[in-house]
Amino acid sequence: MKYINPFRVYSHLPKEMYTLFIARFINCVGGFIMPLLTLILTVKIGMSPAQAGLFATLSMVLQAPFVILGGKLTDRIGSKKTILISVVLSASAYFYCALQQPNVTLAILLIIAANLQAIAYPAYNTIVAEFTPREHVKRAYSLSYLGLNLGYAVGPMLGTFLFTNHLPLLFVLDALTTLFAGLTILLFIHNRNRLCEQHEHQEKQAVQNRSALHFFLHNLPLIVFSLCMLLFSLNYAQWYYLLPMQTAFLFGDAGVKMFGLLVTINALIVTLFTPLLTAITHRHRPIHIVALGGICYAVSSLLFAVNGPIIYFYISIVFLTMGEIVITIHANSFLAERTPVSLLGRVNSYYSLVTGSGNALGPLIAGYILTATGYTFVWIVFAAVVAFGSVGMELIDRLQNCKKKSRN
Repeated sequence: MKYINPFRVYSHLPKEMYTLFIARFINCVGGFIMPLLTLILTVKIGMSPAQAGLFATLSMVLQAPFVILGGKLTDRIGSKKTILISVVLSASAYFYCALQQPNVTLAILLIIAANLQAIAYPAYNTIVAEFTPREHVKRAYSLSYLGLNLGYAVGPMLGTFLFTNHLPLLFVLDALTTLFAGLTILLFIHNRNRLCEQHEHQEKQAVQNRSALHFFLHNLPLIVFSLCMLLFSLNYAQWYYLLPMQTAFLFGDAGVKMFGLLVTINALIVTLFTPLLTAITHRHRPIHIVALGGICYAVSSLLFAVNGPIIYFYISIVFLTMGEIVITIHANSFLAERTPVSLLGRVNSYYSLVTGSGNALGPLIAGYILTATGYTFVWIVFAAVVAFGSVGMELIDRLQNCKKKSRN
């Protein structure tokens, strides 16, 4: 049988995409803080689960204007400059965090650092579409996502070992890798290419009388898609909120390192299977694949709900990661395919605002349900939520498919 190399799916992409891959890898190798945020709030600062959930929600809510700002900056000054501004500001904030004791002041500084990082969110999604022909954009998003998770395969595991006795060092390393990633982008990604300028010229007449917000609000499939993704993010938020507390509750001090191991397993599975799943699914309709990814999320949550032996957590991570891979790749490509390049930065910010609401509300909702019931019931609730989102995705897909057939 002839060997098929799944990594060939990343061949012949623009050179800027390989630079972005390296930059995201470097950045995420030092991305210690956000995966460990719940543990910093509860173990180091001493917050209760409900307080930590409220704090995480507050952090996400306050990110909204920064995401909108990032979208506007992306469309006005370009993705590269926007990323560099975010990199310098957020790295400075993390350096300052290293000087603080674990207290409320540190918690506030973490909010500020997260907000400054959020400025770059729309730019990272937009820069892929700026430099990549549309027929290859799905593969380019896949490569960017792979670089991000290769970094997470290393960073969180190292972070859990330094967490107990060397918390300030985590902030310093996070800041340094952020700056180094920004330097990589500065040196090797140049101005937007002719492809982007050509797309903008072709689309100018179609969008000149409409704002990005008008475009977003009058695109019903895009709105419904974003709302379903909000439900997905409610579930996915528990990956970094509910799960670390659950492992610590079940396994004590070993639970912290176990969570780090689960994060690393997640990243390694992404590394191994992202090229393969990209090659298998890239010819299929994006929303249909995203709906299947939601089902994987639901199965994963039900396995976490068993609240039992470690093997269930490992199996659950497999389903969670498979869902995460196909959802991330196809959701970003769906958005890029339906949005003019000249509006993509701002539309990405509105989309991030809607889906980010799920990340903000997820910890808050889970914290209060957990206080009243227990881990099993919380996971069952979120399994039902994400299953409902998958049904919504499938309905959008079928309606759009029917419209295409009727036109033909």
